[in-house]
Amino acid sequence: MAKGTDLRIVKTDRAIFEALIRLLAVSSFEDLKVSRICKEAMVNRTTFYSHFEDKYALFQSFIDYLKHDLKQRLATNENLINTKEYYIEVIRILTDNIGEKKGLFKALLAHNEVSIVLTMVYRTLKEDIVQRLEKDSAQNHISARFIANYYLGAVCHVVVGWIREDDGYTKEEMIKYLEELIPEKIF
Repeated sequence: MAKGTDLRIVKTDRAIFEALIRLLAVSSFEDLKVSRICKEAMVNRTTFYSHFEDKYALFQSFIDYLKHDLKQRLATNENLINTKEYYIEVIRILTDNIGEKKGLFKALLAHNEVSIVLTMVYRTLKEDIVQRLEKDSAQNHISARFIANYYLGAVCHVVVGWIREDDGYTKEEMIKYLEELIPEKIF
């Protein structure tokens, strides 16, 4: 998130990120102007540009922060007995992570249908799952990438429904249903 350890830089970056999040709740990223972000963050344009090249660099930095956070959480999912248990833990980690930022994800989906953030989440999860499957199933005849795409497609679609609150199920219900649908032996 921050480019250095200087407290002023950290506070300014935080103010700009928080302004971005608030603004994404009410409009699409494409409609945002740097001047509006600056006004919301209470920083001048010169300060903004000393931190970010443009709004796209700001958004990329924001995505990098979210990706780093998700990767750190996924790294804790190591000592599980089987693939099903691993997947369920991935789903718990994902829903905990999104649950903490559900308002942000809901706003991104409402105003930014093709969400770069969701693509980042999908790719980060896929990378973790493929790494795990390739390590655990060298003799498998189905590609680890195919297996990851198959299960992630379903899980991501269900999680998007949960974020949007389209289907009216709770996080706990969603995890319970997915646990029933995922077979004991995936590969």
